[in-house]
Amino acid sequence: MRKLICVSGLSKGEEFALAEGVCLMGRGRETHVRVLDMQCSRHHCEIYVKGDFVSIEDLKSRHGTFVNETTVAGRQVLQLGDKVTLGTTVLVLCDEHADRRDLTTHHPSAIAGVEVEEFRNIAGHLMGRKGEHSAGHGHHHRRRAGRILRLCHWLDFFHWFWKPAVRPG
Repeated sequence: MRKLICVSGLSKGEEFALAEGVCLMGRGRETHVRVLDMQCSRHHCEIYVKGDFVSIEDLKSRHGTFVNETTVAGRQVLQLGDKVTLGTTVLVLCDEHADRRDLTTHHPSAIAGVEVEEFRNIAGHLMGRKGEHSAGHGHHHRRRAGRILRLCHWLDFFHWFWKPAVRPG
């Protein structure tokens, strides 16, 4: 059996077993592999598993799907050790005996397992889009405040959910 091990992003350290058949990946609740990444589409890509054969196909996601830093066009065959990137999250295809500690401890990461690119992404949202001038435009202030509020809610959720010391039960 094959599995994906998350080596960077907010889901760092998680393992996802790939059952025979079609596996939907994305940030949507109904996906088989749920990736908590704001740059990941709700239905981002599909992985097809038949025995030891594994392939991936992008579902016209906004930011694309990458295998070993190359854009996935159509259906692409995956090999053990391939790095699948969705947004800022990187997952590695492994066999069932792989140990996630070996993969996650050697992968470059930043504060609390969040990649530097994720912080840049957050900062970009806080600063606003290029060409967006807030002086004299109240709706831009409201939009920016809304972004900050949503970001704070997400950060509160992630802090509670991923910190084992404060998890109930």
